[in-house]
Amino acid sequence: MTLNMKKSCVKNFLIYLFVPILLLAFGMCFLSTPKNMVMADGDTSLPALSNEKFTVTPTVYDRRGTSLAHTTQTVTTNVGDEITYYVFKWREISHLTFNFATNIQDSTEQYVSYELTAGNIQTEKLETDVGQMTFSSLTSGVISNNTVNIPVLYYYFDKEYVSEISSNKKYGNDFGLYKFDFRYTVVEDNISHTIAIPNPLYIAILPDNVDTISTNGLSISYTVSSSSRLMSIYNLSLSDPNAFKYINPNYIEWSVVGQDKNNNNYALSEKVKNSKIEYASYRIIWTSQLPSEPIGPTFKFDSNNIEGTWTVYCTIFNSAKEERVTIQSDTLSTIKVPSPSYWWIVILVTGVIIAGGIVALIIFKNKNKNKA
Repeated sequence: MTLNMKKSCVKNFLIYLFVPILLLAFGMCFLSTPKNMVMADGDTSLPALSNEKFTVTPTVYDRRGTSLAHTTQTVTTNVGDEITYYVFKWREISHLTFNFATNIQDSTEQYVSYELTAGNIQTEKLETDVGQMTFSSLTSGVISNNTVNIPVLYYYFDKEYVSEISSNKKYGNDFGLYKFDFRYTVVEDNISHTIAIPNPLYIAILPDNVDTISTNGLSISYTVSSSSRLMSIYNLSLSDPNAFKYINPNYIEWSVVGQDKNNNNYALSEKVKNSKIEYASYRIIWTSQLPSEPIGPTFKFDSNNIEGTWTVYCTIFNSAKEERVTIQSDTLSTIKVPSPSYWWIVILVTGVIIAGGIVALIIFKNKNKNKA
């Protein structure tokens, strides 16, 4: 056998050896791919809610006001429905806009109304049944003579600005699963039909992973404001609130214990009282609904007009709801400080004025006596 033939045989042998290995490796990768895999497609466009009569075009924006790419994830819910979500990070997404277009002007049917709705459930689990969502109307109206001009709708996901709601500006419920539907009513043969555009838009807003956020060096900060009864109210936050701003707030819990000025022990709520045996005999500050939910990276402590000294605790859990760390505040006081009394100043000034008047009167009389 010649040298060239030997080289050729070796070359062919290597090819036949490595091709099956590569195929096997590719197959193992394919088999190990989870069914509900997130696909990082980097696309910034969302599908329109559309049929031959109506088109609702959504556009997504980040917190800088620029377009935002998404990933997609197809899941089978716990009731067997298959849904494809467009997935965004809560930390990144700001809002959607919805632009509306119609093609009904020349229709022989009579179009009478329209409505865009949003459903939401606050969960990180994409397999959750969408039937558990709470739905609300975002925009609706009457159509006259098959003519309608629907203004652009702005839908912000952060609920902290819900007070700014208006006819064309709506707000969501922070992170969670969302479903957007568009439907309209048309009259055919004197019968009204409500038609929903197929393929609604499903969006998942996912919070940060609490397990990956460092708690090293974390402390409690606060500012003080006053209640209607001039008692201190403490606006508490973590020393690095931005790091925890976009996590599921249920992973952060606040509690308060302390004593009133008569040395009676108190716990913030029934839940706090029941959390430890040593709190069993404590009175409760709030037997009704607390004015501020004791979860999330910030908490407003109102002592319910009880004068006392208090310690605030903040517990951070991991995603399995196991305690990671508990930090406590300095001692906080809601004991009223007596207002400074200014009566002594008034008395002193009055005394000086009277004494000065007496002296002036004596001098005046002496002058008149000397003249006489």
